[in-house]
Parts: sequence; structure tokens; C-alpha cells
Amino acid sequence: MNIKMYFRMLQKGWWIILLAFLTAINVTLIIDYFAAPVYEAKTRMLVVPNPESFTGRDFITSLNSLDGSSTVTTYADVFDSEFINPVPF
Repeated sequence: MNIKMYFRMLQKGWWIILLAFLTAINVTLIIDYFAAPVYEAKTRMLVVPNPESFTGRDFITSLNSLDGSSTVTTYADVFDSEFINPVPF
């Protein structure tokens, strides 16, 4: 077969190729939109004051702000979790 024949077929039927391409993209987007997410991420952050950053009363104030039920609950959740990575001080 001649390559010119392929070019003529492409010139006559280019819209079929474009239509198939757009249809494939639309079907993929629809499937992806309704698909349930596979991965989920969570993060926990611990706020610990650095004693070198504060002097005198500022350090005590920062400790008082961390003294609360939500902070204690966060620490309890972290210690109860299955993954505990030690943080170097």
C-alpha cells in the first residue's frame, strides 16, 4: 500500500479520530469523577516550645498556652497511635 493512501484516509476521516479521542477523554473524566478515592492521609503536629527561643516569662506563658485539654488529648492520641517516630531535641 502507498503512504499517500493513508494520508488521504486521514484527510477524509480526521473527524472520526478526533471524535474517538474526545470520547475517550470524556469517559475517563467521568469515571475518575465518580470513583472513590483510594488513598487517605492524616497528619498530627505537636507544638513544643523551644526553651532557647524564649526568655523568662515568655517561656512560662508558652507553657500555659499548651496546657489545655485539647493538647493533652492530642498527646494521648499520639502515644496511643501505632506509629510513633521519635523527634530529636
